Amino acid sequence: MVEQNRDVIETLIRDVANPSKADRYFPTFRAFDWFHGHSWSHGITPSADGKDEESTSEDINFYYAMKLWGIVTENGNLKHLANVMVAILATSINEYFQISSDNKNHPKDSLRNKSLAS
Repeated sequence: MVEQNRDVIETLIRDVANPSKADRYFPTFRAFDWFHGHSWSHGITPSADGKDEESTSEDINFYYAMKLWGIVTENGNLKHLANVMVAILATSINEYFQISSDNKNHPKDSLRNKSLAS
């Protein structure tokens, strides 16, 4: 089953998390922003109406699935890359999207309701 699906799955991985600048078909890390620690829903390019992280659950599940694929295919580089991306993303989610009472990144008024909505 792995070999039967390898090309398709690895093409999907390259589309989202391609680490190679030499790849002619896909950009490197299409939407993942290494500085902010998460993916932007429209990619890393500027947008007139601002940026947004649409789904942290989709983001973390993709990179975790990428790790599992690295394990199944015995691709240590892919597994290690996914480990780093999951760790960075988990930190970002905890800091910016999971609003805890001691969060230092958001106004105190937001912390009371555990929501960034006004």
